[in-house]
This record gives sequence, structure tokens and C-alpha cells, in this order.
Amino acid sequence: MTELLARNAGQWTYEDLLTALAIIFVGIIVRFIITGFVAKKAMALTQKTDSKADDIAIKAVVSPLGNVVILVAVYLALRTLASEYPLLLERSRMVFDVILTIMIAGVVLKLIDAASLFFIGLANRTETSFDDQIVPLLRKTAKVFVCVITFITVLQNLGVSIAGMVAGLGIGGLALAMAAKDTLANLFGSVTILIDRPFKVGDIITTGSSAGTVSEIGLRSTRIKTFDKTMISIPNAEMANATVENTSVRPRRKVSMQIGLTYDTTPDQIRQVLSGIEKLLVDHPGVDPEDQNVRFTNFGDSTLDIDFKYFTIETGYDGFSQVKQEISLSIMDLLDGMNVDMAFPTQTVYLEKD
Repeated sequence: MTELLARNAGQWTYEDLLTALAIIFVGIIVRFIITGFVAKKAMALTQKTDSKADDIAIKAVVSPLGNVVILVAVYLALRTLASEYPLLLERSRMVFDVILTIMIAGVVLKLIDAASLFFIGLANRTETSFDDQIVPLLRKTAKVFVCVITFITVLQNLGVSIAGMVAGLGIGGLALAMAAKDTLANLFGSVTILIDRPFKVGDIITTGSSAGTVSEIGLRSTRIKTFDKTMISIPNAEMANATVENTSVRPRRKVSMQIGLTYDTTPDQIRQVLSGIEKLLVDHPGVDPEDQNVRFTNFGDSTLDIDFKYFTIETGYDGFSQVKQEISLSIMDLLDGMNVDMAFPTQTVYLEKD
């Protein structure tokens, strides 16, 4: 195109040049009005709302719209100069279509983000968690769709035969399907997770050797933040077929413990220990008072065993661990106050003298 412009520059009239410059000048003025006056008025209106979606939408549209005005002005100026040169006109139209397509795609992608923020706000007001998970997934899917359509449109603008490409994909479709089978399996796995809903973002789950809080359910994988703050990604195809223990959905969490007392503990002391532990469990606000059990269960090799179980009202890991710690420390204080010792494995050796 540069060669054509240089070759034909000497054949243009002053009227053509002035007309082209006037078109570009008008385009600059219009862009200034849009990005300045119109943008300020629009942003002033969006500041009155609580949602950020309209702010993002305005920013996504105003600046690219100004660029589109300049692009159209340049294209019209070139048409004025190249009206008698079909090749130059054709190439300028091709470049114009490609740039315009990419710019429109960029605006649509930003509008998808704005719409996503709006629908996330609506989803947060509902009781169900399904919409909280489906909105991010739809956002990613929509963006992928826009990118694919943009790519195909750009190829068409450049004169690439889409029909030939489709025919080629038909021949290589099997190889592509084989290469992408894991990706497709993960995609269907994410759909299965969203429909079946064995867990949601924020739940504490255990699957295999991994345990932690679900931070994201994506198109390809589910991300879990473990209790040591490590982020792990598990393919959705595996998650959909795995055994998942969701501790967040149960109303209570069970604790089973055993303590061993020394054999010099008297029966009266054991009775006092049993009643003392029972009182601790009943009085603790984080323990379900209707379901707890304390029993003297066994004469061990070196211990008098007391088993007890209780259920914590808090099912989250931090709250559950805190209650368990408080109960354990209280039991240690109880035994210390009664002068009762917890046993450890011992062995008595008798030596015979010759």
C-alpha cells in the first residue's frame, strides 16, 4: 500500500488532498468530543449507581469508539484519494475490515466482563450457589467464542477460504479430537460438577491425598487451596470421577479421642474424670450438648483407656480446630487439678539373682 501511495501521490489534485485532510480533521474533532465531553457526562451518570459494571461498560465503549471514528476517517480519506485506483481501494478496505473487527472484538470482550460483574451482583443476592459458579464459567465460554469468531472473521477479511479450512478440519478432525480428548474430558467434567454440585467455591473438601478450600472451578481444572496455603489444580475429569468428601455441607463435625491414665489411678478418680469431661463438653459453646459420650472402655497394656466423642457446631477447619484445641487443653487442666497422670507405654523388667 505504501508503494501505491508513493506512486500515485503525484496524480492527486489539491481538492482530493484537501478533502482527505478535512475528513481526517473532522474525525479528530469527533473523537475529541466523544472521549472528552461525552465520556465525562456518561461517567458522571455511572458514578450515581452502586454497580461497577456500568463504569467498565462506559470505559470499554468510549475509548474504542473514538478510535473507530479515526479509523473510519482515515478509510474515507483513502477512498477519496484512491477512487480511481481499485487495487489501493481494495487493500485499504481489507486493512480497515481487519482492524475494525479486532477493535469490535476488544469492545465485546470488555462488555462481557462488565456483564459478568452485573450478573455476579445479582447472583450474590440469591440463596442458591449454582448461579455463583455458572456466571464465571459462562464468561470464559463467551470470551472463547468471541475470540474464535474474531479469528475466523479476520481470516475471511484477508481472503482465506473458510470452506477450505472446514474441509481440512474434516480430514484432520479425528486427529484433533484425539489430541484434545483430555481437554474435552475436562470441559465435560466441569459441566458435570456444576450440574451435580458435589461442592462449590468456598467449600472444604478432601479428595484422594488433597484437602483444602475450593477457590475456583474453571473450564479445565478445579483449584484447591490447601491448609498450608498451597494452591493445587486438579483436572475436572478426575474431580468428576473421584470420591469427594465435602465437610462443609455437614451440620456438625465429629471428634473421637482417647486418653490413657496410669494404673495407679483409683476408680473414684476415674469417675471424677468422666464426669469432669462430660461437664466440659456440655458447657463448651462450640460443642453440641445433645450428642456427646464419655466412657471408661479398656484396660490397656499400660493404660486405663477413656474414649470420648463429641460434635462441633463449627464445621470449618479453623473453627473446628479451635474447639478441639480448647477441649484438649481443658482436659489437661482437669487432670492436672485432680493429680491424675496420663500414661505412656512402659515395661517392667524383673531380674532374678542366681
